[in-house]
Amino acid sequence: MNRISRLFVVLLGLTCVSAIAADAERCMRNRAWADEQRHLDEVQISDMVAEGKPVPAPLSLHATLRSLVAASERLRRGPAVHLIGFVDREPNAYATDHGLVILTSALWDSRLGLDDNELAAVLAHELAHIEARDGLGEVCALMSALEQAPDGVEQMRALLARESFNPSSPLARSAALTLQHQELEADERAIALLCLTGRPPQAMATALAKLHAPGSYSALIPLADTHPDLAERLDRARTLAQTSASCQSARR
Repeated sequence: MNRISRLFVVLLGLTCVSAIAADAERCMRNRAWADEQRHLDEVQISDMVAEGKPVPAPLSLHATLRSLVAASERLRRGPAVHLIGFVDREPNAYATDHGLVILTSALWDSRLGLDDNELAAVLAHELAHIEARDGLGEVCALMSALEQAPDGVEQMRALLARESFNPSSPLARSAALTLQHQELEADERAIALLCLTGRPPQAMATALAKLHAPGSYSALIPLADTHPDLAERLDRARTLAQTSASCQSARR
């Protein structure tokens, strides 16, 4: 391929990437899709409540959540953020775009050994997903990459659920890459929120290390496709925590 041809391919690729990004941005501004995303999240939460056992999260976690929200202009401007807990021996955390953080009781179990700063890091990570509206963001990124996208969030979710069983599916691979990127971005923003609230930014890395320690539940489940490589993720979190820029950039 000559230089002119290579330049054309590069320019064409940049044009396609820009078009996809523009489509994704329009999708994120689509109120109907945001409302549909919220409805589907609420249905899932209702199912969790029906099947599981809600439990009050410790008051200290609610106080930590409030301080983290107060440190974020985007969260202060957004919907009220609420925290709920569920009894579960497996440590997990979830977030919905409309301002709900869900923690399992194993996270504050003394046997796991997360201290207050590490629990704050877990909360900050989930709040970062809310800030970025990552639930809808994943759907929009995948919709924009398809030649014939589904007409709504529910159809997109159903398509992704089917494709996830196909190891050679380009859509499933794109979804995995999107989720991996979101996880890294949430780690970085969580470190910034820790800085803003006067907490040690190193808590993000130490929390990840404890959650994924050998023999832990998180170390046994297959996260490789949807989560970044743990060693690289820890190195990145430690590097961000060591640089003063990570705390300075938090004040944006």
